[in-house]
Amino acid sequence: MLLVACTALAYVLPQSPGLRTPLPQSPARAGAPAVMQAKPEAVRLSLAKPLGLVLEERPGGAGGVYVESLVDGGSALASGAVQPGDVVVSVAGTVVASLDFDSVMEAIGAAPDEVALTLARLPTGAAPAAPAAPAAAPAAAEWAKVTVPGVGASDVRTGTILRTALLENKVEVYTFKGKMMNCGGVGQCNFCTVRVVDGMDSLSERTPAEEKFLKKKPADYRLACQAFVNGDATVEALPGQ
Repeated sequence: MLLVACTALAYVLPQSPGLRTPLPQSPARAGAPAVMQAKPEAVRLSLAKPLGLVLEERPGGAGGVYVESLVDGGSALASGAVQPGDVVVSVAGTVVASLDFDSVMEAIGAAPDEVALTLARLPTGAAPAAPAAPAAAPAAAEWAKVTVPGVGASDVRTGTILRTALLENKVEVYTFKGKMMNCGGVGQCNFCTVRVVDGMDSLSERTPAEEKFLKKKPADYRLACQAFVNGDATVEALPGQ
């Protein structure tokens, strides 16, 4: 029922950013779980990449994805408008509520740097419990050195996302395919994989997204979009991994 309501939403909501409007509710069926009878709320907003969203497929095979958690340093957490448990209804005007995980990720990757999103949210108490957001990144008050063998070393502020540090210093993080298909730094692909040559302790701990996408990779592999630089580190870009 939630999926049907979410799909209908994209065609009736005005374009005002941040608007919250109740979704149309289908008649409740006898014996349906209370959570399915709750009236979802619509949230429309625009977020800059990297979004900082960890997304998961909705259970039951109905298609679509929901927000599992928020990554510190992303625009979603900074906005204060996105919550774990929110269902992604549309991306840049395209309805994705019934699409599979990969198709939703492709839509996000192809969207402009400012991504227009429509989310569906169940009222408080109706949505399942979701993990808390990660702890805040260290205050950017000091500098650290990121070294890439064969390329050079760069000074970056502590608390900088590794992917940002590498791209700003012209390090080739992606292959041609990766440039076209990467998720935009939201932790939903493995195109920005790097190997930590030295200084693993200088990076933030692995996120749930890394545990998912790197579970078959060596322990010194990281997703550059998920790692905060907290001290000196030497990394090797692995385009295509």
